[in-house]
Amino acid sequence: MTLQQLRYLISICETGSMLAAAEAMYVSQSTLSCSLKKLEKELSVILFNRTSKGLELTEAGLILKKHAEIILGDVKEAEQELHDFADLNSTLVIGLSSMVSVSLWPRLYSFAQKELFPVMLETVTGSRRELLPTLNQGKLAGYICTLDTPKVQANEYELIKIGTAPPLVFCVSEKNPLARKESVTYGELFSLPLVRLKGTGRQHIEGIMGLYDCTPNYIQYCDQISTLIRIISDDLAAGFLNIDLLEGYSGIKMFPLKDLKPADYYLIFTSQMAKQKNFKAFMKMVKKFSVQ
Repeated sequence: MTLQQLRYLISICETGSMLAAAEAMYVSQSTLSCSLKKLEKELSVILFNRTSKGLELTEAGLILKKHAEIILGDVKEAEQELHDFADLNSTLVIGLSSMVSVSLWPRLYSFAQKELFPVMLETVTGSRRELLPTLNQGKLAGYICTLDTPKVQANEYELIKIGTAPPLVFCVSEKNPLARKESVTYGELFSLPLVRLKGTGRQHIEGIMGLYDCTPNYIQYCDQISTLIRIISDDLAAGFLNIDLLEGYSGIKMFPLKDLKPADYYLIFTSQMAKQKNFKAFMKMVKKFSVQ
């Protein structure tokens, strides 16, 4: 007795005829009829009686149908459980902005480990322009970045707010003459040459400087936070950084930015990805992290 023979039996019961069952199972009528005869021979019973109304189950057929439904139901449930297991044990690739990769992600990943999160996580770092298109291609499960205007993504993607980013400060070297002045204007600060971390919000920074009628003068872009901080501390350029990234570093003067609303961390993803079992688990973990 095979599972396929049991499926044939159920299909005949549901359709009422050998021909209709064969069409529903995408096999020839002779294939289905031959399989049914083999099953009857193996079990030494007659499963169907032919009547003017079509095929009707015998008493033996009713017994087998009852068990076939249970067996096939159990098989379907087992397949689903194994699919879910494979899904949960597959790897999720999460995109990160450069700032998030060094500020938020270490804390989020540590939280995931404490929660015994079952899904393997990998990360890719890049800007929104580089990585958001890959969400639609399914190459990334989600992208985490800071957004000061999340509504611009709402039409295309779904969003989960993870938290508020630490305050952004303007950084100059303590060697710079402006760092030693008793009072300094934002116009003076923003006139300095700038270094910017790749993947960070260019529009956000330009918006800040625009409040003071200044235009950024970028002289370099960096891939690494440590490189950017070294450039600033050596007085080669100034730059914007979240205050938490400067812990443990010396030689830098920080200027707070007044009346500036901090940006928020968001997880961006597609509605299609939200249906996957492993990503559902990731979203649940992220939401738990956001309220701790």
